[in-house]
Amino acid sequence: MAMPPLLDAHRLRWTSGLPFRQRPVRIGELCLLILAILIGIFAYGLVGFTVTGSLPDHFWFEASALIGIALFYHLVISFFAPWADPVILPAVVLLNATGLAMILRIDLSGT
Repeated sequence: MAMPPLLDAHRLRWTSGLPFRQRPVRIGELCLLILAILIGIFAYGLVGFTVTGSLPDHFWFEASALIGIALFYHLVISFFAPWADPVILPAVVLLNATGLAMILRIDLSGT
C-alpha cells in the first residue's frame, strides 16, 4: 500500500527554495456572512414591523452600516489573517444583529 504524500502538491509553490502555501479562498466565510447579515436584517425589520406596523426609523441606514462593517472586516481578515477560522466572523455578526433586534424590541415595548 502506497503512503499518501505529506504535502499537497497542488497548493504548494516553491519560491527561493522554500515552500509557500497559497492563501485560502474565503468563499465559505463570505457565504455564511451574507446569510448572517440577511438573518440579522430580517430580524431587525421584523421586530419593528411587528411592534409598530412599519419598518423602524433609520432601518436602511442601520442595515447598510451592518453590511458595510461586516464586509470591511471580511476584507481585513482576508488580508491580515487568511488562516483564521471562517466561522467566527459570521457568528459574531449574527449575534450582534440579533442583539440589536432584541434591543429594538425592548426599546419599542416602552419598559
